[in-house]
Amino acid sequence: MVEEILMLAEKMMTRERFIHTINVRDFALLLAKIHKANPKEVEIAAASHDLFRDVPSGKLLKISKIWNLEIEDIEKKHPILLHGKVAAEFLRRRYRLTDESILISVAYHTSGHPEMNEVGKILMIADTVGFDRDFPEVEKLRNLSYQDLNKAFVEILKNRMMYALKTNRYLLPKSVDTWNSTVEVME
Repeated sequence: MVEEILMLAEKMMTRERFIHTINVRDFALLLAKIHKANPKEVEIAAASHDLFRDVPSGKLLKISKIWNLEIEDIEKKHPILLHGKVAAEFLRRRYRLTDESILISVAYHTSGHPEMNEVGKILMIADTVGFDRDFPEVEKLRNLSYQDLNKAFVEILKNRMMYALKTNRYLLPKSVDTWNSTVEVME
């Protein structure tokens, strides 16, 4: 399945995004090994997370409506945010994938989700601090991800939300839900 997904990804994505996907997969597999997560689940999620990222916004909306996906108001305004949900539904339909941890991971890899398990956390971390990423705190976050998956996930979620605030961007509702459920567990 992963080989087929990657062949499809190479056709559907820009070269730059495909290279990013390979980097995310490789970093995610490293984290899976370190943290003893299921490598097959991690690889499927990482290989498919951006499968629909380069699909035009109008097509993402159309596919989402045809597949009866829940479309939030912010996704109507910014349909690119649907790419994860569309990719997850594609996995469900094309491969009859029913593993909710993989589907949630792919659908919510940009925002997080309160029900994300280690597969989703690994994907979100790898997508943010994989070896193709370069920003001021990337090395610190990478090193944290090697040591403590949960702490790295919290820091990356916080980092994404702070970036959104500093750059006057939307806070994704699922990010807020994920943050609140994470803080509740930490208390």
